[in-house]
Amino acid sequence: MFNRRLIIFFLILTIFFAIILVRLVDLQVYAHEKYLEDVQQLLLRPAVLLPSVRGQIFDRNGQPLAANEPCFNLGIHYGAVALDEKYIKRLAKSRARAFLGRTPKKDEYLPYISRIKNEIEDMWLNLPTRLNQPEKLIHGRRQSAKERINRIRSKVKSTLQDRLPKADNWLETAQSESSRERINSLVLREEYSFIPIAFYLPNDTARRIQSDLGSPEWITLIPTARRVYPKGYVAAQIIGTIGSVTKENLDSFADTPAKSYRQDSLRGYAPEGDIIGRTGVEKGYDWSTLRGSRGLQQKDSDGNLVLGENLAPIAGQDLHLTIDIELQADLEKALAEGSKDSPAAAVVIDIATGEVLAMASTPLLGRADSIPPFSVKGDYPWMNRCVEAIYPPGSTVKPAVILAGLSPRFRGSDFQSAPPVINPNTVYDCPTRGPGRFLKPRCRGHNHGSIRPDSAITESCNVYCATVAERLSWDLLVAFTNVGLARPTNLHLPHENPGMIPGGTQSTGGPLRKLSAAELRQMGIGQGLIAVTPLQVANMMATIARGGVYVPPSLTGEQSKNAGSIDLEADPEHIKLVIDAMEAVVHQSGGTAYKISELRETGLRIAGKTGTAEYNQYIKDDWRCWFAGFAPVGDPQIAFAVVVEHGDSGAKVAGPRAAELLKLCIKHGYIKTASTAELSLESSSPGRPNNHLGEKHEPF
Repeated sequence: MFNRRLIIFFLILTIFFAIILVRLVDLQVYAHEKYLEDVQQLLLRPAVLLPSVRGQIFDRNGQPLAANEPCFNLGIHYGAVALDEKYIKRLAKSRARAFLGRTPKKDEYLPYISRIKNEIEDMWLNLPTRLNQPEKLIHGRRQSAKERINRIRSKVKSTLQDRLPKADNWLETAQSESSRERINSLVLREEYSFIPIAFYLPNDTARRIQSDLGSPEWITLIPTARRVYPKGYVAAQIIGTIGSVTKENLDSFADTPAKSYRQDSLRGYAPEGDIIGRTGVEKGYDWSTLRGSRGLQQKDSDGNLVLGENLAPIAGQDLHLTIDIELQADLEKALAEGSKDSPAAAVVIDIATGEVLAMASTPLLGRADSIPPFSVKGDYPWMNRCVEAIYPPGSTVKPAVILAGLSPRFRGSDFQSAPPVINPNTVYDCPTRGPGRFLKPRCRGHNHGSIRPDSAITESCNVYCATVAERLSWDLLVAFTNVGLARPTNLHLPHENPGMIPGGTQSTGGPLRKLSAAELRQMGIGQGLIAVTPLQVANMMATIARGGVYVPPSLTGEQSKNAGSIDLEADPEHIKLVIDAMEAVVHQSGGTAYKISELRETGLRIAGKTGTAEYNQYIKDDWRCWFAGFAPVGDPQIAFAVVVEHGDSGAKVAGPRAAELLKLCIKHGYIKTASTAELSLESSSPGRPNNHLGEKHEPF
């Protein structure tokens, strides 16, 4: 009996030691690599995300408009930011181990704790002086970092505790308490990260500061780049600005289908210190083009890079605009000086390609690091009036109205085309006074008498154009949108205003609401409920210059092959009638801009149209003054529009500004005249299109 019990005891003992042996073999042989890797991970410093390099912005000639200047952010470990006891204890053990060559005992690493704590406190005292920054700013960033991580910790703990199941018995209660203890001891990833305290330090400054502070374990230099704008305030409203990502940004991304806005750890937007475009091109092309991808830097406890664990940042794509920055600078200066305290806008478009060559808006927008611009006072200098402000176009729409009246009317796919409402010889009577009932609008102080369509453009007859508009009815809306009025241009600029046309049109060609005769007549002279941007007016002029071919304007050359162009199939004779009438506006006695000698002094054959639009019926003589057109007639190369607020006449106020614009286009080679052609055999733009490039047929 005793022998049997002894055998059973030894058998159990053998099994027990066999289990231990198997476990030892597993630990020493099979799990060796895994545990070695875990130990190595404990010896690694927290991984540092390296900022991505933002894509640069250039003008059409390769001049930098927004560039990157290499620099560093000074990062301090959160443990040193919060004076975390566990972090300081870990540093003390590490220093003692390095000195002793073995794992230290408690009494051996305790002296290091007070020493490290004193070093960290001395660093915070000296850091403002080393950085040459206010003490309040540095300590404010430190406090902000602690508060942010405390908020994250509270939110995470609250969320996890709310997810705990309700305890129904003593066992579940014990398990719940254990879970709560684990949640309370939770350590966030942010607590192992380096917090940026000083930003955009030049290379020599960053290295000097790191050297002065003795390169302790809690300090690191994070490579980054500072956004600089070599041209200062020039084109500031177009280029835009950048800033830090806000909570509002992240909340807005939560509703977008592009989940990578937040979920991509290397490319998505981060809530702290990350950069995002705020305005202009910087915002419009932020995610699609300019934004790059972060890198990842991993170091061991000795500060050496860990091979195979580092990712280099991926730079964003560069963006080349169609803007000529030299033309832009000259145009901004001329517009600011010419319009004085009145806000104004001017646009120049290459007719062949639809590329925007310049967009000037005053008052000019200054930058903090640039020479002050010529004018920084006035209403809303941050607004790019070329695309964000909308105005009644006034008489600038009359060429489009007459062209629509001469063309077959469009009735949609289910209807036949109706005949034109006028022909080149149609005569209407323009009285300003006399017996009988007469619908407004009248012509201001002029009695044009019996007048034909060409003279209605040249002499800007309200009565004629209002009558044509009334007869066109809702076809007038189609005509306006076909030439680009109240039609989004999709330049990817934030806050771009699509403009406004009352009623709108359905896909069947019918109106969304019936327009009254009074509304139609007002629209026929560019008043009432129609409102457009200067860019749309300039593109309308480009459409007429192409012979009735609409090409969407482009700021990045995306439409250089005339993609999306629409051939309106206007009769060439009708186009010639309109262009000749617009040329007579400037060059023929009786034309509304004939008295503006500055236009003829350019030496160009200019096709233009003046406009003086009432803006506010409650403010007397508050006009929006326009001059728009293209040049030279016969070989149209650029189209333009100029609008000045608070003037008294389109011809007197906007005409001289347009003349200066044309001179600048000659100076910079965008208008080739007989004299300039001798200077260069190459055109400033690709070959010009013929008049039938459109892929869609949408007649007036």
